[in-house]
Amino acid sequence: MSAGLAMASAERLTHISYVTGKERDKDGLGVVISGTEYVMFTSNPWDKLAARERDRATWLFRSNYAEGAAEQLRQAAEKCSPELQQELRTLAQLASLFADVDRFQFKDLKPRYEDCRETLHLLSGHRSNLELFGKIEQAAAHWSRLQGEYYSNGTKILATLRELLANAERRAAQGRYDDAIARLYRAAELFVQGKLYDAFGAGLGKVQRDRVPQGQFDNWVKRFGEGREGVYELGLRDAFEALAFSQNPEHKEIAGRYDSISNHLQKRNNSILAHGLQTCTEGAFTGFWRALLPALEVREEEIPRWPEIDF
Repeated sequence: MSAGLAMASAERLTHISYVTGKERDKDGLGVVISGTEYVMFTSNPWDKLAARERDRATWLFRSNYAEGAAEQLRQAAEKCSPELQQELRTLAQLASLFADVDRFQFKDLKPRYEDCRETLHLLSGHRSNLELFGKIEQAAAHWSRLQGEYYSNGTKILATLRELLANAERRAAQGRYDDAIARLYRAAELFVQGKLYDAFGAGLGKVQRDRVPQGQFDNWVKRFGEGREGVYELGLRDAFEALAFSQNPEHKEIAGRYDSISNHLQKRNNSILAHGLQTCTEGAFTGFWRALLPALEVREEEIPRWPEIDF
């Protein structure tokens, strides 16, 4: 009964006290001899190991709530045994990096990872889990590419494009399909903006008038008008259609891909987060995802998914 009570209340107790004694009968194996009793106080081992917070952090991280996981680990570091504090603070730093990526905060990711990399490597060796460290290193390499593309004005978008898709997948896993589809829409837009840069040197969909092929200029003006102050700012559909004016056959082929995703793009436009009042469904996300990946030349295995970490 006492053991059952202790187990049931373990997570709610900060300290545990126990009546023991200096002497016992039966050669030290029996009951405490009267008059030798004293109370022994000890910290709750559940707190010293931060077991509850670590379990919660693991669940939160695997449910794509990295900031919540980081906060649980920070709280755990405040109450656990001194031997665990550095480990938990380092793991909180790691979770915070994932959280910032999830918020599209790509600046300074590389130096922040380097601050905790050595400790993470030591932890992985201690836990005999070098495979997990390798996956974390892969994530860090992806973060480094994201940081580089952050300053590129849309001229390089491969890592950012894949991160948008990964982010959309995480939102869908949380049941936030309107958010997920909005990210898929932006991924399609970012992809075609990258192709516009290849074709016309256009940064983030802005085509300079003097970059339009001269032999196509009249037809270009018929389709897109005169532009504004010598610049054409093209939306998603116009961006795809503009690629048909490129002299590169590959760009002309890409221009035709709009039709394969147009119905899915319209569902985003009708979303309450865009121009309508409809809410997106799991089926709408899945259909869009399956149509979009081949249109964007991305394979499933190229999506930078988070490693499964047991904190």
